[in-house]
Amino acid sequence: MDGLAKVLRKYGFNLYKNYVLTMGEVAHTLDLLAVLTPVTGVNVRLGFVVVDDELNIEKVEKFVTWKQEGNLDKLVVVSLKDVHADAYELAVKFGLGVIVAGRDEVLKLPRISGYIVTHCHPNISIDKALSILENSSRGFLFKKKRNIIGCSLVYLPFIVIKGMVHLYNAETETAEANLVKYTFDGIKGFLIVGDNRTVKVLKDIGSFADINEDALRLLRILAHEGYKPLSDLIMELNLSEQKIKAIATSLTNRSLIDVYADVIELRKDVLKYMFDIKEMLRENNVELHDGEPAGGKESAIVYPLVPIEKFIDFIESLLGRVSEITLLYYPFYIGVLSENNGKTRKFMLIDGVSGENAEGVAELLPYIEEVLSENITS
Repeated sequence: MDGLAKVLRKYGFNLYKNYVLTMGEVAHTLDLLAVLTPVTGVNVRLGFVVVDDELNIEKVEKFVTWKQEGNLDKLVVVSLKDVHADAYELAVKFGLGVIVAGRDEVLKLPRISGYIVTHCHPNISIDKALSILENSSRGFLFKKKRNIIGCSLVYLPFIVIKGMVHLYNAETETAEANLVKYTFDGIKGFLIVGDNRTVKVLKDIGSFADINEDALRLLRILAHEGYKPLSDLIMELNLSEQKIKAIATSLTNRSLIDVYADVIELRKDVLKYMFDIKEMLRENNVELHDGEPAGGKESAIVYPLVPIEKFIDFIESLLGRVSEITLLYYPFYIGVLSENNGKTRKFMLIDGVSGENAEGVAELLPYIEEVLSENITS
């Protein structure tokens, strides 16, 4: 499933592991749900389920029901053993996909050098988090009294990229090497920076996972030459003036370029956002552990929803090369508070390592509401 998830992320799918399908009073678990939104308001839903013994007609009939009642566009069964011929025919008839592990070569996985998965444990307990929430709800930050109605430990994914980029220097008239370390959130692709004893999301400059191929081509030219007249970019990129101006606006908002009349210039501000969340943890003597966190009934893991390859593309557009990639799961306590006699709900994040109010990460909450609704516990 992890390998399949990497492939699906590459094509822009949002992924949900161990997704629960509720059908009446019965619940079933998909090993993986992949959702693609090619057009606003239109979702393509693919379900994947692993069968660790032989796939027979009875199992196929069960999965057909899952597909129909779970509103799935496609349900793919990954069988670890043999598939009965009659079961396969029935699956095809009802639109199920069937993969036999070890026989069907469906995964052509990209090999990324230095890909590390790690996590850290919270330093504070859920009782301590509740105490912090209680004190905050009564403090000067809130004009109205808020009641705590739920709290849960949630691990959010952060992607740390280390590498080398080459940016044009006007004084030497050459592209000079710069070591870079960036941390991105794995949900939307925003830059992450340190914020006192916790971290915050730089939402205002936009997602770096949303930079399209034309914008990356423009960045490559500017990284090599420093600046370019608009007329030259029109010819080199074979794009219209309107298209290039739209790209320029997008990159200006991300602090990557400046526009002076009809000249577009690379901005060096991107270097000031360097931050390695792992180094922050090590400086505070927080131990990192290999692999994903264990999860459980009282915690949830939010898996990356943006393709890691997008950040590699960004580094390479600056004439760079990635030397190491780390996927770090960081613990936060998410508290749900109510006001106006329960008519209004508010969320509050507590950094699970430092115990600080992580309001700078709250920007990510709207994108993980499904995880929140399933895992907040009273």
